[in-house]
This record gives sequence, C-alpha cells and structure tokens, in this order.
Amino acid sequence: MAARRRAGVLALAALLLPMVAAAAPAPAAPVEARAARSTTVLTVLAPHCGGCRLAAHSVLTSVPQDVWTQTRTVRDGVATFRVPTGHTRGLSLVLGTPWEGLQGYATKVAMRYADAEAGDAMGFARARKQRQATACWAGTTETMATLALGIRQVRVAGLVGEVAGTIAWVRRTPEWLPPMQRTPKGVLGAHSPDYSCEG
Repeated sequence: MAARRRAGVLALAALLLPMVAAAAPAPAAPVEARAARSTTVLTVLAPHCGGCRLAAHSVLTSVPQDVWTQTRTVRDGVATFRVPTGHTRGLSLVLGTPWEGLQGYATKVAMRYADAEAGDAMGFARARKQRQATACWAGTTETMATLALGIRQVRVAGLVGEVAGTIAWVRRTPEWLPPMQRTPKGVLGAHSPDYSCEG
C-alpha cells in the first residue's frame, strides 16, 4: 500500500513539474539588463574656463520624480561626467564662472538656438544675435559623448545694474528637446535649478 502511495506521489510530481516550469517567469533578457546598467561618459570641453563649475541636471516633465544631477569643476578645459545613459535625454548644463557678478539667475548652456538645426556650427557672433534657445539635450544611446562649448564673458543686466555675466552654448548644435526660452543677446538663464525638459 505504501509503495503504491509513493508511486502515485511520484507520478503526480512528474505531471506537475513541467507545468511549474512553464509558469515560472523567464529571466530578464541580458540586453535589457545591460541597458538598465549602461553609463555614458560625457566629456564637456570648456576652454578658457579654468575653475568654472558645471552642473549636469536631468529631469523630464513626463517623469518629474526621476532626477539625476552631478557637479564637476573644469580642469584644463575639460569636465567629465558619468551619466546613466537614460538620463542623457533631458540633460541640461548650468555653468558658474569666477567672473560673474550678481546676475540674479544661473547661466544655462544653450544646446540649440532657435534658428539652428542639429549639426549646425554656432560661433560667438551668431550666438549673440539669438533671441530664443533651449537648454535641453535629446541625449544619446552611446557609451561616450562629447559636447564642445563656447564660453564668453559678456555684460548683462544684473540685480544692481549692469554686471559681468556669461554666454555659453554648444558649438555644434546637438539634437534637442523643448522648451525654448527667451535669450537676451544669446544669454540663457534660469532662476530655478529645477529645470525640466519636455519629453
């Protein structure tokens, strides 16, 4: 009798085992796992700006709680960030320079001016004529990326009259995201660090 019961249990187990295996969730695909862990090394070229501070900030209006930020000091004209690749989309850069007076705002790097298309070269003279720009980068899926900046000291309207300020822009216009903002003589500023890009 006991032998029959054992045989019955074993037979039932043999029937159930394939069903359990079929019901078990499949392991995460290696490609998805790599994507979740991927990092982009972002090199920002900032010539003639030794000691400047660059803050990279990424947040999208579609996921406002998902914020990433990192700050670096420019050394020998370069600042390097290690950015989660997904956070390159909606990334913006805030620049702090040693010469700035009481501006009343933070200087943003213009990723794209209103009359420029992706791939366009942008020099200082052209940048100074611009009236609108976005600070938002569309990002990349690559593991390495470079943004070369143009940076110049200019005079701006500050809290106590005209003061020293900065115009900063990407010299080769990248793919970009809204919003566009007003830029007096090409200068892009933000009064709040919580700068969200549309996407």
